[in-house]
Amino acid sequence: MLTGLESGDPRDIRVKIIDFGMSKLTRGKKKINLQTYCGTIDFIAPEILEGNNYDCSCDNWSVGVLAYFILSGTPPFYGKSDQEISSKIITCDYQFNEKLWEPISKDAQNWITRMLEPLPKDRKTNE
Repeated sequence: MLTGLESGDPRDIRVKIIDFGMSKLTRGKKKINLQTYCGTIDFIAPEILEGNNYDCSCDNWSVGVLAYFILSGTPPFYGKSDQEISSKIITCDYQFNEKLWEPISKDAQNWITRMLEPLPKDRKTNE
């Protein structure tokens, strides 16, 4: 959750990570067979939308989406419906709008690109 946006001053923005009620603890590359996804569709990794198991690479995807959102003020996968957003997530259809991303470093953009790899095996990890 982002707060402080209403002032218009980026220094007022605060990120609050909330709602761990459905969280699950995992270690390493262990797969978790989750039956239901919940939350905002914008942050869900493509493999979950395709019905595959959850692992730590899904969290890395979500961190990439969050970083994109915080740095640009817009979600990477925009659509008028959950179905349209899901389709863009699955096909990894996003871009770095030149006007919004001009002041953001290429290193930050490259890092986000590595987090938003559509295949979990290619995605940036903590290792």
